[in-house]
Amino acid sequence: HILHRVCLLDERPGLLLSLEMTTRQVGYRLLAVASGRAVHDVRGAPPAEHAIRIGNSGVRILDTGYLGLAAVQGRLRDEVGRYGIRLACLDHLGRMSRERGATAYEGVSANVRGLKNSAKELGIPLVVVCQLNRAVEGRESARPRLSDLRDAGTVEEEADNVLFLWTAEKSRTSPVLRMRLSLDKAREGMTAEAEIEFDRMRQTWRGECRLHGARLGD
Repeated sequence: HILHRVCLLDERPGLLLSLEMTTRQVGYRLLAVASGRAVHDVRGAPPAEHAIRIGNSGVRILDTGYLGLAAVQGRLRDEVGRYGIRLACLDHLGRMSRERGATAYEGVSANVRGLKNSAKELGIPLVVVCQLNRAVEGRESARPRLSDLRDAGTVEEEADNVLFLWTAEKSRTSPVLRMRLSLDKAREGMTAEAEIEFDRMRQTWRGECRLHGARLGD
């Protein structure tokens, strides 16, 4: 959705470093968002008009599998230098390898510091997806906390903004899920929370992401 907004709507080049999903899997989801059709429909008959539009846009998707910090930094520099990307997304932090002998905490901390340094050096926003640990599943409230970031290391300290996305619904099989999006850390603003809906078939979001005047995103 971020890539759709930046690359297709705003017509700016952007990068997704996918350490988990393949380019094909990401592409189907992007086609579903762009066309408003269900993912299984675009798999069977990709809409040519939207496929051409995505192909001609500035979307860059690299499905690299496990990578270490130096490799990720090298990819970022190369993409900025060759394609002029204006935004990069990394999915996800837990799939980055760490130096031999480092604990999970030490490894994540080193990776997060290195990623932030690269974002500052290259002058681009860097969105990093991070998993939550299992502690949230044992609580009565499903609302995540900053301490729930898996092997969080210095994520909370280094991140300029931290967004959480979650649902309180026990059954997650319905076509449309009621979700909550919260901005739990904002280095240069106020925190906020909003209700939104996720259409699982079309991979789209519905809802106004504003609360008390604070904008969470489009």
